[in-house]
Amino acid sequence: MSDLLIKIISFDMGCTLFWEPACEKHNAEPVMRQQFNELIKEAEKLGYEIPTRDNLYELYFNIGKRIWNISLERELWHKYILLRFFFELGVSIKLDDLEHLYWFFIDTIAKRFTIPRRHRQLLEYLSGMGYYIVLTTSTGAHDLPLRILQYTGVKDYFKQVFSTQLVGLLKTDPRFYMEIADTLNINPNRIVHIGDSLTHDILPAKKAGYRTILFDWRTKCRPSDTDACVTDLWDILDYL
Repeated sequence: MSDLLIKIISFDMGCTLFWEPACEKHNAEPVMRQQFNELIKEAEKLGYEIPTRDNLYELYFNIGKRIWNISLERELWHKYILLRFFFELGVSIKLDDLEHLYWFFIDTIAKRFTIPRRHRQLLEYLSGMGYYIVLTTSTGAHDLPLRILQYTGVKDYFKQVFSTQLVGLLKTDPRFYMEIADTLNINPNRIVHIGDSLTHDILPAKKAGYRTILFDWRTKCRPSDTDACVTDLWDILDYL
């Protein structure tokens, strides 16, 4: 990858540039369970009686799966799934209360995210070198990455944020990445995308014509890998 070609650096958000406990698979269920326990407590503070039910987080995700199964795969908004979640529990949620609980839900998730010091320093370095940095994320709420940038204090390093809700396509779809290149009015081969998932980052971005770098912090890069792969984000500099 020549620095004469690469103009835009696209970072995946969760578990690549930013970290949260659920990035570790064994933490995912406890984190989700706690998330929904807090949500229910907040709803009860508003005066709602919520029926006792195990695995509320599973109910939430199952609603999303059911909607996907009866429609073309589309990005689902957290606010809409929350609405269906409460009605499925037998709770007729008021409009203003849904808004309150949606933001409570988003803030609870956003506050779990941190950015390692070395990643913050990398953003500062790349920004100082003049790279145009964008953030991409698979999330059912464009509000979430904006909140994360606000809480972690790194918003100024990013020129744009492209969430799946904003673009309207899933990250597994190469069109998600094509839309970004079209929006920025730049040839895809002048964008390098960095992410930790082959399915959501590397393969669809490559199909869209991007250069890609896999951040393989889970299984580590293998000598047989033919594509660019790093275990330390600072090593992306070797490919720019």
